Amino acid sequence: MYLFRLCPVAGLVLGVVAASSAASSAAAEVLFDCPIGAQQLSVALTGDTATYTFGPQGAPEMTISAAPRGLNYLPWDGMGTSMPEAVQFAKAGTTYEVWYAVQKQMDENAPLAPTQGGVRVMQGDAMLADLVCTAPPSVYALERIYDAKLAAGQCYDWQSQSWGTACAG
Repeated sequence: MYLFRLCPVAGLVLGVVAASSAASSAAAEVLFDCPIGAQQLSVALTGDTATYTFGPQGAPEMTISAAPRGLNYLPWDGMGTSMPEAVQFAKAGTTYEVWYAVQKQMDENAPLAPTQGGVRVMQGDAMLADLVCTAPPSVYALERIYDAKLAAGQCYDWQSQSWGTACAG
C-alpha cells in the first residue's frame, strides 16, 4: 500500500531531477582557455550564448556575451600547414578577436607542435593589442561557434568569406 502511495512522489522527484539535469546540461562548455601572463583568456558557450572573458582567474575584468549568430567566426580555409580559427566579439567599437592555430602534422613520427593562441584587440583597422598565450591553450574548440551559427540558420560563404542566411550549396 505504501509503495503505491510513494509512486506519485517518486515520479515527482524523478521529474524534478530530470528538469534539474536538463538545466545543468546548459552548463558552460569551454571552447578556448589559456593564460596570458597573470590573466586568463576564455571563450565559453552556454546554450545559445557565447561569452568572452579576460582577466584574473575567477575575477575577469572584461566579459562580453553574445548569441553566436551575432559573432564573426573565421574558420580555417583549408590552405597551408597552419590551421587557424578565430571568433570576434565586439563591444563599444572595439573588436576582441580570439584565435588559435594548430600546425598540421606532416610527418606522423614528428612531435606535435604546440598550439598557439591569443587575442587581438582592434578598433577598425588599428591594432590596439596583440596578446599571445604564455602557455598553449588547454582547450581550443572554437569550431563549436561554427556549429552554433549553422544551428541558428546561418551559413558560411567560402567565396566571399562571410556569413549569411542564403548561401549556395
